[in-house]
Amino acid sequence: LDLKPGQRVLDIGCGWGGLAMYLARIEDVKVDASTGKTLVKLSVGTNDRVSKNMKMFLVRGDQFVANVVVITPDLKWSVAEVTLVNKGLQVTAGDLVVSRID
Repeated sequence: LDLKPGQRVLDIGCGWGGLAMYLARIEDVKVDASTGKTLVKLSVGTNDRVSKNMKMFLVRGDQFVANVVVITPDLKWSVAEVTLVNKGLQVTAGDLVVSRID
């Protein structure tokens, strides 16, 4: 999927919503002043498969932007730490993350 910030996904079709378990949206981005780490608030809907230390990926089009690791899981909002692959890139609210890249 070549999703852009602000776009939404409606998963309709056969099955039990497997696509939705792989998508999350970044709602807020903050830099922790004491550690310098970039933390994000993830909107995960009601995804009960999000767990602590779960590794996710931020991808824009065909460009891999960052690793995203969940540090505080929750059924609706989770907090994750972001590690950029290139210091020239930024994470912004509205970015989508996926839990796997095929």
